[in-house]
Amino acid sequence: MKHPRFDWKTSSRLFEESFESNSFADYGALTRANIEFLIIGDISRAQRLAATGLRHLRAILEANTRNGIRDRWRRDALAPTYFGNTSSIANMKAVHRRLERAHRRLRDDVLTLQMRAPENTPEGQGGVGSNSGYFLSPRKFALYPLYGSLDAVHRSVVLIHELLHEWLTDQTLHGRTVYGGADAMDLARRDPKRARRNPSNFQHFLWQVWADSGLDAPSHVDFRDRSWRLLAEAPTVVTGALVDRPVSTPAIAGGRGDLVVTALRARDGEGIIPTIMEVDANSVRRRGSSPATGATSFAPSLCTLPDGRIVAAVRGTSSKRLKLIIYQTYAEEIARVGDSGDLFGDVYSHPDLIAVGGGRMVVVMKGKSGKMKVALVQVSDTNDFARMGDGETYGPISDHGVACLIAPVDHMSGPTRTHPAQVTIATAMRTREGKMSLILWSADYVGRQVRRLGDLEDVAMEGRPAITALISDSRSLVITAVRDAETNRLRLTAFDVSDPTRPIRLAETGDNGPSMSHSPDIKTLALGSARYAVTASRHALTGGINLSLWSPPVAEDDNGEPPRYDRIFTRERHQSSEHSPRIDSTPSIAITRAGDRYRVVTSAIAPDGRLALQVWDQGAPVRAGG
Repeated sequence: MKHPRFDWKTSSRLFEESFESNSFADYGALTRANIEFLIIGDISRAQRLAATGLRHLRAILEANTRNGIRDRWRRDALAPTYFGNTSSIANMKAVHRRLERAHRRLRDDVLTLQMRAPENTPEGQGGVGSNSGYFLSPRKFALYPLYGSLDAVHRSVVLIHELLHEWLTDQTLHGRTVYGGADAMDLARRDPKRARRNPSNFQHFLWQVWADSGLDAPSHVDFRDRSWRLLAEAPTVVTGALVDRPVSTPAIAGGRGDLVVTALRARDGEGIIPTIMEVDANSVRRRGSSPATGATSFAPSLCTLPDGRIVAAVRGTSSKRLKLIIYQTYAEEIARVGDSGDLFGDVYSHPDLIAVGGGRMVVVMKGKSGKMKVALVQVSDTNDFARMGDGETYGPISDHGVACLIAPVDHMSGPTRTHPAQVTIATAMRTREGKMSLILWSADYVGRQVRRLGDLEDVAMEGRPAITALISDSRSLVITAVRDAETNRLRLTAFDVSDPTRPIRLAETGDNGPSMSHSPDIKTLALGSARYAVTASRHALTGGINLSLWSPPVAEDDNGEPPRYDRIFTRERHQSSEHSPRIDSTPSIAITRAGDRYRVVTSAIAPDGRLALQVWDQGAPVRAGG
């Protein structure tokens, strides 16, 4: 990078004030020399950002065959999202070539930056910067006061956007200029050719590649696909030291939607302490706890029944027996009101527990034989437990089975208050060979039996899988999240389970998920009328939380034929690990409701060994009942 020229002749004091409003505490009242120093940093960052995007594209183009290049493009998480589906290698190389020109200009040329007063802002330029794209002055463009109010990475992608105007022009969609991330993705779907010639599509592609790299991605980006907002965190003194990851579940008490029950496995005694936490937009407060259980071997599993009772599945240290404990929640306290006793015998893994309606549940565990067992349980209004049948896998598993409910539920909005006679569930586990296995089951509470319907084996994985279900295009989808054994990156896979006897593997994120060091967690979240998968993971390099929102593969219109799911996952929103709290364990996700909005609560172990609990807001109202 060469030192740029700065032209302040037509600027105003508003330019300095815009940078000062961005809380640059190290400078106080900023001088023009200070601002030039910051912008030089923006140019250097833009050069590195462009290089990161080029590496991403080069990984696609370096496939050994032309079909391999096409396959990598199609499976990539970002390239088709911002530049559209294409089978033309020339189109793919054109994207790389245009970005390479911008990178070369940042590296080798002297840029001239004109600082402008706000009254000079051209109409339609977004108020940030402009470049007329004249052939004789491609290295000269103007910046306006709004530029200084942006975060550092946003400023850098603006510089790349303006440099691209030598060859590209802003495109329109629905009568307006395409600037926002959602519009850029829409343009890529509707008109890939124009998307590949739109500077904003490059801008959002680069911002997302940078965010996925776990580097210093923006924390306050005003894109429509903006980052998650961290609303509140638990204070470091709220708990003592923990021995295993905490898990949380929504608490329904008095109609409130700002409560969760968090099961803390304390290092002192290693018993489970269910604790009510009040979570809102301002703070996280501990409201009440139940006395600790006896010493346990694993972190517990929790589920919330429709009537508000909480059930915990715990495994003792000396007896190795699984026990279900039921709690009644109130606004300020939680009380143990019953348990299952020795209902299951010895278990040899973390149990998983899901509510399926009324007082009925499914428990998934690894038994003494090494096989995964799926057990049906019912708890009465008087807190008495009854076993209602079970089934098991054909052969032993490595460890960790998890489950989710597919049907019947009201469009996946949650367990009903009725007692369903029969439900379909999906389980995921790690096989002895280290691969993720998906199995579909029919759970019959009246006939007291669990019947295996269909199964599918997937990629090699590390640790514990995660699983969720959602409806997309009127089809039943199951989404699994694993830590890929080869790359240690988050890998999502979508399965069509509309016919549970024949699950169909649809699409995956490939190797483009964020780098991670522990197992991920995944839940379903409703935004408006759409349903998404939200994931939480610990970034391998920085130790921060990666919180992402994913839209599932979209069915392509095939002239009346059964739809094809050719599109891969699209990451809608992302929280960079550089700007999110540090954790030292796998994070857990709980979804709470505050009025007409849902919030995500993540819980993990903090670096100091205590509870790390954060409340996140997705920044958009959701449909009631979702």
